Amino acid sequence: MIRMALCLILLATSALANPCPPPEGPEHRILRVDPDGTLVLDDRREILIAGVAQNSRHSSMADEVRGLTEGRTIRLAPSGMRPDRWGRSILHVWQGETLLAERLIRSGAALRAPGFGDEACARHLEALEPAPWPKLTRADLASENLGSVLRVEGKVMEARASGSRVYLKLDVSGAGRLTASLRDEDYKALSGGAEITGRVMRLRGNLEWWSEPVVVVAAALDAALGEGP
Repeated sequence: MIRMALCLILLATSALANPCPPPEGPEHRILRVDPDGTLVLDDRREILIAGVAQNSRHSSMADEVRGLTEGRTIRLAPSGMRPDRWGRSILHVWQGETLLAERLIRSGAALRAPGFGDEACARHLEALEPAPWPKLTRADLASENLGSVLRVEGKVMEARASGSRVYLKLDVSGAGRLTASLRDEDYKALSGGAEITGRVMRLRGNLEWWSEPVVVVAAALDAALGEGP
């Protein structure tokens, strides 16, 4: 009875420490990890690991996943996210009581993914990233890093609306001028209708190329304004 009570306490403590959805359903083995991070399971499903994306400053998240999962079983949990355009499910991956996304972030292979819908889980994963944010360089904006996650801090020099998006010109120490794009509704929620030119902004997004490097911000939780001017 005492042992059962202790187990229940440990499980409750673990749940409180990690707000991400717990595993459910049967165990699986990973048959293959593709270079883009796709996991092919023993039931032939193709999935993506929820909550994380490749860190451009690490050689390969896929290699890290292979090393962490080889010969081990996993369990899955829903993330609340829709499958991607290629039909791959985006699921949380657990190894025992450890979330694989946590291990990938701690290793430096991954960062918290932009646009992740579960805010409590997203903040939990974000807190595992090393601080302070590294200084951005022009090398981080190279074409081989397209699609990877960038964390950017810079002064807002200009804000321009176009269609359903707002384009910000940021002055980023070490990288010069950089364009960031976010949805109009997210910009309005962030600014509160006030002028933000001259203020410092921190954001995370995926690197894309629209005739120049652009950091595309997917959700409101991925951007924040610093205090004061």
